[in-house]
Amino acid sequence: MTTTVQTKKMTDCERVANYCAGVLEGTIPACSYVMLAVERYMRDLETGHERGLYFDTEAAQLTVDLCRLFQHFEGKWAGEAFEPEDWQLFLFWQLFGWMRADGTRRFRVGYIEVPRGNGKTFLASLLGNYLTFGDGEPGAQVYAAATKMDQAKLIHEPAIWMVKASPAFMARAEIRVNNISVPETHSSFRPVGKDAKKLDGFKPHGAILDELHEHPDGSTWDVMRSGMGKRRQPLLLGITTAGFNPHGFCAQTRDRVIKILERVFDDDAWFGIIWTIDDGDDWKEKSSWIKANPNYGVSVDPVDFEAMAHEAIESPHLVNNFLTKKLDIWTTQEVRWANMVK
Repeated sequence: MTTTVQTKKMTDCERVANYCAGVLEGTIPACSYVMLAVERYMRDLETGHERGLYFDTEAAQLTVDLCRLFQHFEGKWAGEAFEPEDWQLFLFWQLFGWMRADGTRRFRVGYIEVPRGNGKTFLASLLGNYLTFGDGEPGAQVYAAATKMDQAKLIHEPAIWMVKASPAFMARAEIRVNNISVPETHSSFRPVGKDAKKLDGFKPHGAILDELHEHPDGSTWDVMRSGMGKRRQPLLLGITTAGFNPHGFCAQTRDRVIKILERVFDDDAWFGIIWTIDDGDDWKEKSSWIKANPNYGVSVDPVDFEAMAHEAIESPHLVNNFLTKKLDIWTTQEVRWANMVK
């Protein structure tokens, strides 16, 4: 006689709690900034009510469940329904679960910094679609904004593919050139390049700025932010890898996020999280690679990653690019021409 032991599947709420515990206990490799983001979440669960904040599990769950209706559009998961990894679930939980006393969403600005290869663009496309279809905002204007139109389309075109692959969403949508339109709510999702003058007059409900490190200044960010003034619960989101200008607008935004995480000052409207390595970590070690890349072993292929690391170790001109794009370490130049130690 064979006995089948069934393992109870964790709920999303339990998964988030498990993720937080793993980060704080060290069983899930994480840098100090991720640990601080988790500590902030846990602390706010205990004391947020003192500032008029509360966590709405149903709102967070609704967001996750709606996003699960979309499918992957490329690679080995193409055609499969999206299922968030624990770190992605933590992001959704934070951004869409926290509420203010008036019942509107807490976070109005978000900054997510994660190395290349961790599904950043897919996440941006997914969030753009959610803000367009699922956020309950009449006449929602949602934008994928970048320094160039082609860059903005890297978010918008996958969003179109996701909608087309879903009969439920296609029944509500009209797909036009550079526009996902939802007639029943008079909402739209469009890509825009950097042209601050033409952006004046926009009233975004949601704006996702891709590769924020490439923006030469804060003009697009500022125009989007100021245009959100009459929206009920807007969201301005910067998603980026590290860059090569430690004094630019993106780095300044990053510094603000770090100060919030380190409790230099508080800002309940801002959410931020950064995946990188810590001072003293050896960038040549696998433990550092895993710490900086939350999707290591999923969308980040370990074999390919190790090969690129060894290439950088042997070829000094590849080091800075590897550090910046694969480990999220800000450097001052893309290429280092000589290994000065050798």
